[in-house]
Amino acid sequence: MKKGVAALTGAAVLALVLLAVNGVSYAATGHGLILGTTNAANKVTTLARTGGGPALSIRTKQSSPPLVVTSKAKVKRLNADTVDGMDGKSLQTQAYRYSLPAVSAVGQAVFTMPNLPKGVYDANFNVFATMSNPGENVNCHFQDVHSDFQLLTYGGVYNTWSTVSGAGILDTRHGGPYLFRCFSSAGTFSTDGLPKHSSISLIRVDHVNGHAAVVSPRVAHGSKTKPLAPTGR
Repeated sequence: MKKGVAALTGAAVLALVLLAVNGVSYAATGHGLILGTTNAANKVTTLARTGGGPALSIRTKQSSPPLVVTSKAKVKRLNADTVDGMDGKSLQTQAYRYSLPAVSAVGQAVFTMPNLPKGVYDANFNVFATMSNPGENVNCHFQDVHSDFQLLTYGGVYNTWSTVSGAGILDTRHGGPYLFRCFSSAGTFSTDGLPKHSSISLIRVDHVNGHAAVVSPRVAHGSKTKPLAPTGR
């Protein structure tokens, strides 16, 4: 009897030694998970909690990732709280629209854009104004109070009316606050306060790829382009 117990004990110790030496190849199928080793199983492992609350809690250092995966496959119904530290609402495309109020100004009118976060924007604006002096035009641009203007655009004229439209990239990350300024060289200009006539729209963009345009050799130095050859019948 003592020999049997000794043999059984020796076998158990040998198994533990082999497990410690070759823990990375431990097969967990049908057995409990062994911490500190690589567990392999030929079937899915399911962790179910019968009560309320989370089924799994993983704790690690702030500088260490809680999980490491080797697959690029999409996990259904897995929701991330943040992406690069940003909430999902912050990742949505957001537009900021400002309607210009009715104003009658001599020389210039300056408008503020409240609650506009610092960033890079695809900016568009349209302004319709009635001019006191026929033939005068209204002109508009964005401006940091401490720097030069951005997206300066000169308006067109029709009798006593003038319209101006502009578009481009507006960078408000530095300086501020940013203002929208409209001016005329002479007389008074008036806006009617209708959003469909005079408004500013800004859509935030994450990144702008800047490239230099290249002059085509076909039109450089005043050369004329050749007409396209006719196609079809």
